[in-house]
Amino acid sequence: DCPSPPKDGPAPVIVSEDWRPIPGYEGYEASTWGRIRALARVVKMAGMWGPVGRRLNTRIRKPQRHTGGYTKHMLWVKGVGSQHLTHKLILWTFVGPRPAGLEACHLNGVKTDNRLCNLKWGSRSENQAHRELHGTGRIGKRFTQNRLAPEMVERVRSLSALLNNTEIARALQMPRTTVNDLVSRRTRK
Repeated sequence: DCPSPPKDGPAPVIVSEDWRPIPGYEGYEASTWGRIRALARVVKMAGMWGPVGRRLNTRIRKPQRHTGGYTKHMLWVKGVGSQHLTHKLILWTFVGPRPAGLEACHLNGVKTDNRLCNLKWGSRSENQAHRELHGTGRIGKRFTQNRLAPEMVERVRSLSALLNNTEIARALQMPRTTVNDLVSRRTRK
């Protein structure tokens, strides 16, 4: 019962799209189709002869890419910006604040599909079950490299005397966070 999301390009006419204000962020709204828009407003800017008001029209905000494959938006309140994952903004606006112990779940496994009908607050085990169902979890045949051989662990640690963690990660083509954990002995103690 969750129809296909709109394709990239010109925004289609979406009859059932519902917009609501994002709690705590006056001037921004979220839609049931996973879009965020900034409402028309006047912002004060420094001008040559004093403050100048500049009118900004209502516009749909273009999401930025988050390192985990999700989308995010920068929202501003009184000149202070903060980044938020889009799926959490949608759930927060339409469902309510995140209940303790729950996390945001994408029901179809597509990290960029932030439609309300594709999202819910769920437990970690529910979220993992969705990942396994859609093949996006980090277990199974696709992720055979997740277990590092003892030789690779030793190699990373021996290189740490010569290179910094970012250089090691680039040289061995592995995530920097994995190198950080191995060098600091948070993993493979």
